[in-house]
Amino acid sequence: MAFELEQVCFAYRGAPVFRAVDLAFGYGRFYGILGPNGSGKTTLLDLACRHLEPDRGRILLDGRPLTAYSRRQLARKIALVPQQYVIGFPFTVREVVLMGRYAHLPRFTAPEKTDLELVQQVLAETDTLELARRRITELSGGERQRVVFARALAQDTPVLILDEATANLDINHALGLMRCVARRVAEKNCCAVAVFQDINLAAAFCSHMVLLERGKVVAAGSKHEVLTASNLERVFRVPARVRHDDFAGTLQVVFAHAERIPAAGGQKPC
Repeated sequence: MAFELEQVCFAYRGAPVFRAVDLAFGYGRFYGILGPNGSGKTTLLDLACRHLEPDRGRILLDGRPLTAYSRRQLARKIALVPQQYVIGFPFTVREVVLMGRYAHLPRFTAPEKTDLELVQQVLAETDTLELARRRITELSGGERQRVVFARALAQDTPVLILDEATANLDINHALGLMRCVARRVAEKNCCAVAVFQDINLAAAFCSHMVLLERGKVVAAGSKHEVLTASNLERVFRVPARVRHDDFAGTLQVVFAHAERIPAAGGQKPC
């Protein structure tokens, strides 16, 4: 297993988010994390990246506690594409993407030919090659997001974590970058864990899913096990239908344009 969460508990300022959560993420799989706002999706990723520490329980990476790794060692294992990545200094796009190689370089050592070749490959793969000489501060939000994506791919890690990484992208680039991730999972046996708001985009690329509601794991497993009408209606409070779409070539979800399903206890949510 790549990641294992064992009885993980976490609270923000005394307000519980997770209570005794158990989850496992294996190599060779693309996981989609789904759930309504406030369900704990980003918090789960922050714990996996060690940006946050669990109050109780433990998180293992390749069988070792996450706390046993130095920050540099973690950067060789885990690459993150965050929701927001702010760079105030006007580095060029190529310089930003090359930063993904720093964890692999000895101190005070210049990048080698193989590092530069990998950066060139990633720039082409993410459709940012034509931006390579431009300043990161001059780019649009979507262009910057593609550069941050390229930086993470340049880290060339066995684990890739994406926090709503396609939120600022047009559909063409969103699909293209998801294909990049899926290829790495298949060809390099990577583990990819991604938070999605777009359930159908997740269904198109993820092999496995985790469905969260208020810090609880409602369902975890293959997408066919998790992506059911009953699971989605329970979590999102909206009538749903799940079917295989021949044109998309995968499962797709349709939500009814109707009044929301009453919450537990008979009260309608606001």
